[in-house]
Amino acid sequence: MGPSVLMILGFLLSPALSSDMQDGDRIIFESSVTGILGEDVYLRCLYTGNESLLNSFWKRLGGSKKLAGYNGVRSMNREGFSAPASASNLTVKLHVDSLNAEGVYTCEFSTYEDQLESHVSLTVLVRPDVNVETKEETVDGTQYQSVSCTATNAKPAPHISWEINGNAPSADVFSVQTESANHANGTLSLASVLRFPTQLNDESSVDCLVQHPALSEPQRTTAQVQTFVAPKVTMETGLDPGTGGGRALRVVNCTALGGRPQPKIAWILSGGENTLSARERSDDDHTLISSVSFPVGSHEGEDVTCVVTHPKLTSPIEITQTLPTYILSSVQLVYPNGTALDELPLDEGEPGMTLALKVQGDVPSYQTECTKDDSSLPDGVELEGDELTFRGPIAQRYAGQYQCQASFSKHKASTQLDVSVKPGVQAPTPVAPIISVKTWRELDSVTVECSASDAVPAPNVSWSLPPGLTAAEALNTTSLNGSDSATATLTLPPCMPEEYRVQCLVEHQLFKDPERREIELSACAHPNITVQLSVVWRQGSAYSEAECRVESVRPRANISWHLLGDNTKLGHGADGGVELLGSEEQDVGVEPSMEEQVVAVSSVLQLPLAEHQGKTVVCVVSHQSLLEPERREIQLQAPDPPEIQALLVSERGYSPLVRAVCAYSSESGGANITWLLPDNNTVASVVSSSAREGSKFKANASYEFRLPLHQGSALTCLIHQKYGNMERRVVTVPWYYISSLSVMNKTTCASGDGVVVYRVALQEHLAHQKILLQVKGNVPYSQIVCSSKDGGAALQVRETSALTSVLEFPMAVSKRDAGQYVCTASFHHLSTNLYILVEVTDNAVQHVALIIICFTTALAITLFLGITLCVFCKRHVPPVEKDRRKKRESLATLTSLMQDPRSPELKKAALPGVKGQQYAELVSIVLVQKTTV
Repeated sequence: MGPSVLMILGFLLSPALSSDMQDGDRIIFESSVTGILGEDVYLRCLYTGNESLLNSFWKRLGGSKKLAGYNGVRSMNREGFSAPASASNLTVKLHVDSLNAEGVYTCEFSTYEDQLESHVSLTVLVRPDVNVETKEETVDGTQYQSVSCTATNAKPAPHISWEINGNAPSADVFSVQTESANHANGTLSLASVLRFPTQLNDESSVDCLVQHPALSEPQRTTAQVQTFVAPKVTMETGLDPGTGGGRALRVVNCTALGGRPQPKIAWILSGGENTLSARERSDDDHTLISSVSFPVGSHEGEDVTCVVTHPKLTSPIEITQTLPTYILSSVQLVYPNGTALDELPLDEGEPGMTLALKVQGDVPSYQTECTKDDSSLPDGVELEGDELTFRGPIAQRYAGQYQCQASFSKHKASTQLDVSVKPGVQAPTPVAPIISVKTWRELDSVTVECSASDAVPAPNVSWSLPPGLTAAEALNTTSLNGSDSATATLTLPPCMPEEYRVQCLVEHQLFKDPERREIELSACAHPNITVQLSVVWRQGSAYSEAECRVESVRPRANISWHLLGDNTKLGHGADGGVELLGSEEQDVGVEPSMEEQVVAVSSVLQLPLAEHQGKTVVCVVSHQSLLEPERREIQLQAPDPPEIQALLVSERGYSPLVRAVCAYSSESGGANITWLLPDNNTVASVVSSSAREGSKFKANASYEFRLPLHQGSALTCLIHQKYGNMERRVVTVPWYYISSLSVMNKTTCASGDGVVVYRVALQEHLAHQKILLQVKGNVPYSQIVCSSKDGGAALQVRETSALTSVLEFPMAVSKRDAGQYVCTASFHHLSTNLYILVEVTDNAVQHVALIIICFTTALAITLFLGITLCVFCKRHVPPVEKDRRKKRESLATLTSLMQDPRSPELKKAALPGVKGQQYAELVSIVLVQKTTV
């Protein structure tokens, strides 16, 4: 059935095969085939003759190695060839993995009478690798751009062309240069360079088109290029208030946005009469900002013009703004309710008051000044900003004529105020002060304030401090509406090592004894100190890097370094090779319980490991919360030796590749990993990765290859340490083999045509019956696939271990499950086949056979007992009768024994495991015993 179907398929496909086939030929083949590197190609060859085939093979022209084919009923394939469909249909799939696959292949058919062969020529094409790069250059002030398009490693030669907006580049603007290079492996590389001046090109992209026979359509690659763009120009003005009391400035900005290349900006003042110098700045967004500034008030009403020139502009862009003019109209002194006044009558001794200075005009800023009687203001009268304050109690010296003036540039305005003071005679009534205490914390201090307010006469406030506590004290007194207030301020360090109690003392004429207020000052939390040691490399030398980190409340802690047993302070030139890298301060947060800001500071020290190995350095921490500095000791140790591991990994699945993995881990710096093949060639394609995890540098490199390529060879992993010797690890690829695939169930064997078939009996109507399969060889694992011989669907094979599997019949076994099965065990390129003949046995037939065996056994036992009884009886007969009957009885017994006592049914059925001839020998043995007796 199979050969006829293939023959019909061959005749249907014959139009696509060789047109050189002549009438009477017995081989249909395709004489010329084209394949692409890295893809599959089919070699077609079909035998249409009627003779029986002994074998059929593919060979390379001039070679003797069989690449694929059939030897009788067994198929074989190697070196990228798939197994042929049948002995007469040698159509195979070939994976083209190198240019060496190109050549002439011979399909050969052998019969008993003749040997036929045909030749198929395979041509290998290689798709080009396309890459596009762009670069810029300036020649004699003109900017040029070059776009390089390369098509490398192609076979045959590719063709490169250019398109700009769908059209070929104009020869007036663009130039094209092409170069090619031939390679030793038969491939060719082609490079084409498109060059043009930037200012003549208005398109932002160009297309490179590569044509090649291995490409179904031209490969288009787009490269982005730069074009000249005219800028967008805007102009704005604003005020700069100035710093340090300087005069405000009028700033005018001219912005050119998006121009490429960068434009040029010039300034003109007052219609071209004057040119201005400007400050320019730019950013990455092709934005140019030019700024000019004037003192506010100068050049009022004049025009400022920004002139922008650019290669894309046919004429410069000009934007003009007119500088503003200002007015300062008037100045008035007013009450807080806004009422203006020219005269101010006051009473001596009354509380002070404040008048506002109201300035009218559109000036951006102004300065104010007040005088009394053409002289400075008297004590108690102050001008703060726009407020004129007369502090109480009012005194006679406040009386006089006041003049206040506001000025801006050349603009000025002023006002006058006549102040009169009426003498006072009433003495104030004593009033006890109101005492309050409050505490607040700042970054670098803790402030405690004790206030005695609204008292008549003025109170006295002071502090009582415990021994050992020093603090800054300040006293401030104020008077308002005839009453006096005093405030005593105590400024303490932000952190104290102990808990203290301070007292505020308030004295007044209404108090018999001073009033006391006690404040409790809590101690700061001790700092948290951590140390860490690591190893770093600088210019090939190892350094121990010690880090000391301190978390504390403000202020920050002080860190210093010392050698144990030596008072030398490190990091200050006292020890050769020692380097103090400095400290870093960082705000950590706020402690909820103490409301104190926590700050972290760290100091890093590096020492040459060769000179200081085994020594101990000490981190000394000083802080306001510590009565004495705290110490942390660190012993300098050498880094651990590197960890290197090389192994061979063959993952389960259908991947045809094996991986050699080399892993490296060390604290001593980085390393480069390479793989060396047996012929001392370095592996080109290696998958590698590296990363630093904490203080360790980890790297690995994997080399993937097909198992037949290096089977039995040694692969060498070379580790070039950055600051150390070169290490090597060798991984040996074993010679794997699969000797056989066997059945572990009870079987019988039969052979024919060079094939061994194992017979396995299954019981009818039972489910989940299993056939145990075992692979013999040194492979680490295998894949087993089983299918029926007639080409049915694959059966369920479940793996139980690396080399054992179970062929399971999950459904109830029936007669249709009987037949021949083929199981194939494979590991990469290794494989072996096993042929199993499954027989299905009925339960009823087995029962009938058991009954026949039991009946035959019972008959044999009865016959043996009868003979024994006759012998026993003969011994008790009288001598005369015994002699007389001796001859007759012997003859009768002989006659009866020589006859087969079995029934016709038993004559046909043999004893279990004993043939008919063996039964006859058993009877003869009994006969001998009888005659002897």
